[in-house]
Amino acid sequence: MSDHYNHLSAEERAVVEIEMQDGNSTRPIAKRLGRSPSTLSREVARQVAAAYSATDAGRAYRTGRLCSVRRCRLIERGELSEFVRNHLALYRW
Repeated sequence: MSDHYNHLSAEERAVVEIEMQDGNSTRPIAKRLGRSPSTLSREVARQVAAAYSATDAGRAYRTGRLCSVRRCRLIERGELSEFVRNHLALYRW
């Protein structure tokens, strides 16, 4: 088993969509793409709609990535930033 996971590219998602529309199952599609069948089955299972859509899958992936990014707590010129800067100067933190 590999320790590294690469998400499907837009091209791979398009191939999955076309192959699924042709009635192929995940195993032959995975073999064609050189991917694990479980990777494709997870990708297809994430879809809410009855038919797999590469566009919707890509959009959901990008939205999920944006939501999972850690936000900066100390924004430059922000209220907390000024508080820390003042206390560093006054109290020699």
